Amino acid sequence: MHCLLLLLQGFLQKFPQKSDILQLLIDYKFCDYNFAIYLELVNIYRINYDLDDYQPSSSLCLSKRPIAQTLLFQRDALKTEMSVWVKDREIRREIYRLIYKNGWNICWAHLRAFIISCAIPDLEDESIEESDVRRILMILANAEDFVNDDMKLKLARILEKKKYLWTLDSTKCAMKQVESIICDKPVDSAWIRNSFNLEDVEAKEIALNTGCRFVSDLKPNATFSDNFYKDHELKLISAVAMYLQDDDSDIREKASSYLCHLFSYSSPLNPAVCRLLISNWILRNGDSDYSDDEDENLEEEEDLDAFADDSLFDACSFNQYAEREVFGNVQLYYSIRERIGEPSDVFELEMDFD
Repeated sequence: MHCLLLLLQGFLQKFPQKSDILQLLIDYKFCDYNFAIYLELVNIYRINYDLDDYQPSSSLCLSKRPIAQTLLFQRDALKTEMSVWVKDREIRREIYRLIYKNGWNICWAHLRAFIISCAIPDLEDESIEESDVRRILMILANAEDFVNDDMKLKLARILEKKKYLWTLDSTKCAMKQVESIICDKPVDSAWIRNSFNLEDVEAKEIALNTGCRFVSDLKPNATFSDNFYKDHELKLISAVAMYLQDDDSDIREKASSYLCHLFSYSSPLNPAVCRLLISNWILRNGDSDYSDDEDENLEEEEDLDAFADDSLFDACSFNQYAEREVFGNVQLYYSIRERIGEPSDVFELEMDFD
């Protein structure tokens, strides 16, 4: 049977229009490995496979990921009678992983509230891994329209209880994102600002996405009026504007694509130009945090200048790595340099500190 499935896999790559041939094997009882291969083919070619007829077994291992994908693809898969599959923790983990990697569009819209109702209690599981926590928080942040008030209250209680147990920067940032978007807490501009210095790229992107989410809700100041934005809005704009100087060009361009909305520009501006406009026309009325950052930068520059004046090494000290004897055709070297009009010995000029 394994050889037959591999032959079918190659055959369907050549003739995908013949995918109906997979229906001939629907009633066949596969082992775990072959069942995983078969379900992968079923998912690729969107063959309707009723998992109700296949009873879950403790021996299943490799097939759990394609089973989770089948549950998401099929409209009627997650009905009440399918609760046997959803009770399996590993299958739920695979469901969260698939949604995290591919977005909510991978499953039917009417299944989202059901998946969320399973995901929130999983956060309370004492044995849940932090990587799974991050995935659940990320998919919850993108499902704002499918979380009701009872779910928000329960989620806020869980986050308040568990937040000190999570150590990864990306998990902490995902928790902050869920608190701001789902739990209706005020967005923390200081957190967005501090996340700019994190080494975890995913954590920085989460903080930036959260800031951009709320910046996009601000009204544009097309006339550059004074006192147009409130203090907390200026703090948010200042925090997001820091990402216009990030080392990653994708992060800079994303920040610019949202901040240019404040000037009523439909197309993204160059990040350097956008930062200049933000600093001169939006934050000119005194964002205290922004001015503090400028003062800190000036102090750092002064410290660097002071350090540069110190003689850390003696410029005239003996170079222990210098060659003991000059090697090569030195006369030819000198003659070539004199012919092209350059000094014959540049090293003497470099060492001349007078």
